[in-house]
This record gives sequence, structure tokens and C-alpha cells, in this order.
Amino acid sequence: LASVCHTDCGNQRLQKRIYPRLELFKTDGRGWGLKALEDIPKGALVQEYIGEVVTKEDFNLRTSRYGPNTPVYFFNLDNDLVIDASAMGSMARFINHSCSPNCHTEKWTVGAETRIGIMASDNIPKGAEVTYNYQFESFGGMKHKCLCGAPNCSGFLGKRPKTAKELEMENMPNKRSKVKGKHNKAATAPVAQEEGGEGEEEG
Repeated sequence: LASVCHTDCGNQRLQKRIYPRLELFKTDGRGWGLKALEDIPKGALVQEYIGEVVTKEDFNLRTSRYGPNTPVYFFNLDNDLVIDASAMGSMARFINHSCSPNCHTEKWTVGAETRIGIMASDNIPKGAEVTYNYQFESFGGMKHKCLCGAPNCSGFLGKRPKTAKELEMENMPNKRSKVKGKHNKAATAPVAQEEGGEGEEEG
């Protein structure tokens, strides 16, 4: 989570539940996404992430019962609790991950509740897709391939995005030293596309 706001701030923004207009749309290879139907100023509350609050143990039991094509939408609330938006939730569950996002998450305490707000990190123009960095925590040891397409994409959800220096090094000509002998390429496991999802899974 990007930051923690005081209770009065959470009350003022979340209790009004006034959000900018967003539209659900089908992305090219990344499932559903949300795009802005109006200009969204930096610092605006874009959406609240809403769903059923369950323990991680219960969440793992739920996901084990889901079918292979069932989309799973969730958000880690803390070390023990998860917001499961798979069966019911707000539009925020359709916001895709990006390694170069235009939004971030904030945790707010409203009364006795902890709530999650999706905030605009930059000015978001009308028609742009709304994204944030999932900072993904895998359940079951799965790696989820990132398909965001950002220049600084880390390759997998949850990994740190690449720095400008790392991108520069990647774009430099590959100068290998001449060494006698065989060059053995490491075997790579096959990666399967998860239909309608944000990423791919690698076992």
C-alpha cells in the first residue's frame, strides 16, 4: 500500500462515494479493464476496492473450489485478511496491473473498518486505461507473468519494475567474451496463458 491516511480523510472521501466516470472494456490479451470517461485529476479518489473480507485460510479454500476458468479478484488487506471480490465487488476489481501505473492504493481507517482506496497518482486523461501496481503476493507459489507492456515491465507480477539504468543496460549491444567450450542454455518451463486474466501462470 502506498500510504496510510487519517480517519477524517477517509471519512470525507470514502463515505461520499463520489467517483469519476469509468467504463468497463475488453483489453487485448489482459481480460477486462477500466478506462476513464472524463479527465481525472492527480490525487482524486478513483474507486474503492470492495468485496468480502475473509481470512487467507478461507480464501485459499475458496480458490481451491473455483473452476479453472473462474476469474479470481482479490486484494491483500493485511497479514491475515483478504478482500475477495470474485463473487461480488466494486468496479475496482477490473483495474489492471501496470509496472508504470497511473494510480496507487491507500489504506484508510474509517470508524472500525480498514478500507482501500484507489487514488490517481497522475492526471489521467479521458480515454486512458486506469492501472495500479498490484505488488502481487502469490498464493500457492505460482508466478504470474506480467502483460502490462510498460517499458519498465518487470516480467512477473510482484517483482520490482526495472530502473532506467537496467533498461539502458538491456538495450546495449550484447558483448560476450569469447570462451572456448559449449554454451548450455538453461531449460525453461512452458508457460500457459490464463484465459481472461491479467497474467500468465508458471508452475
